[in-house]
Amino acid sequence: MRSASSKTSVKPPLVARLLRAAGLLGACAALSAWSIFSNDPSPASMPEGWPPQIGQAYPDIEMIDAAGARRKLSEFKGKVIVLKLIGMSCPACNAFSGAKEKGGYHGVKPQPGLESFDAYFYQTTKGASLSDGRIAVVNLLLYNTDMKAPSPEEVKQWTEHFKLNEKSNHYVFSGGAVLATKENMELIPGFQLIDPSFVLHKDSSGHHPKQDLYRDLFPAIPALLKGK
Repeated sequence: MRSASSKTSVKPPLVARLLRAAGLLGACAALSAWSIFSNDPSPASMPEGWPPQIGQAYPDIEMIDAAGARRKLSEFKGKVIVLKLIGMSCPACNAFSGAKEKGGYHGVKPQPGLESFDAYFYQTTKGASLSDGRIAVVNLLLYNTDMKAPSPEEVKQWTEHFKLNEKSNHYVFSGGAVLATKENMELIPGFQLIDPSFVLHKDSSGHHPKQDLYRDLFPAIPALLKGK
């Protein structure tokens, strides 16, 4: 678990330049081979209110944990939820998960120039702590390396590879077949911030995010913790 003292010297403006130089917008371009999708459910099977909209109640999506149990995102209502939308073969998703130190999942080469989620959290949230029990970091695996819904075993593998089970307030789930759609690839790599009342507060998901991860989403976390 990182502490505030483990911050790197990279500042958000430089981070933004690094991301542009590294070509983050094209980081997961290889994931756009739609022909390999084997589960693309009809829109009628999607959760009500999907895709989520800023200022609206977040859809209460169903998730699957490493034991195969079905869980609801609303179990975390009352906390500040940072939802990480992940493709397991996405270079940027691997980098944000800590691949710079631990290597990519199943040999995936992480996106150059990207630090981990933890590192950026401590650079941009001005004193907030990931060990704060009011925060839930929900890692939602939308696609495995075959572009299908991740199995419970793959949820376990991702958790263990990046040692997320050793970090407080980190949770890992599969989105199941319902969320493993071609359309949802637009959310990868993605971060969404859900406030304690279960409303989408900030959206930094996809190749063309509505809000900036470093200038908008991360800095909003301390205010939510204070109830502002």
